[in-house]
Amino acid sequence: MEKLEELRREAKTFFGNVDPSHDWLHVKRVLKLSEEIAEKEDVDRKIVRSAVLLHDIGRKREDNGEIDDHAEWGAEKAEEILRKMNFNQDKIREIKHCINPQRLNRTRA
Repeated sequence: MEKLEELRREAKTFFGNVDPSHDWLHVKRVLKLSEEIAEKEDVDRKIVRSAVLLHDIGRKREDNGEIDDHAEWGAEKAEEILRKMNFNQDKIREIKHCINPQRLNRTRA
């Protein structure tokens, strides 16, 4: 759980002065809902929680016109963050897919 708390602190840094519809409270709401769903499903909860914490880290940059796609940018930034935290490469791949599922579909086409 220590890694998850470190990830939570890191993710929260991306949510200063953002649109209220996608602020840190949004992430907390999504996390609560995802945990309720995860209780009923056969999923890796660490992947789900990590993806939820990171899923909108690029939203502010997209809203400010700095990037075109917050999910695409966010998945790549998530990989950078997760690597620094020594997450397993397979888990990183799954978390990125949760953040930007279209990414895998584009690389297969």
